[in-house]
Amino acid sequence: MPPASHPFEGWLTDNRIEAPTGQGEGALAARFIVQREGQVAHDRELRTRSSWNSVFVGIEAVPAALNHYMQMHRALVGLLLDDPDFRRAARPR
Repeated sequence: MPPASHPFEGWLTDNRIEAPTGQGEGALAARFIVQREGQVAHDRELRTRSSWNSVFVGIEAVPAALNHYMQMHRALVGLLLDDPDFRRAARPR
């Protein structure tokens, strides 16, 4: 398989979720880089956060936290795909 014409990298820079009684909170951030012809064409960190009512009972709190954690991942990917600079850098020439 030939190498990509513009390699894309991404890594998490923040990955937190807390679900104490009362208010659950989470944060997810990643840095994304697109290269073109060996030069950085796009380099940006994107971040999303979430908060929700968190109950004491683990049988309810854990699934709620997991649901919000998965939603943050989808939101982060959405931010990336909606970023006009990323789209421009990733577009074939």
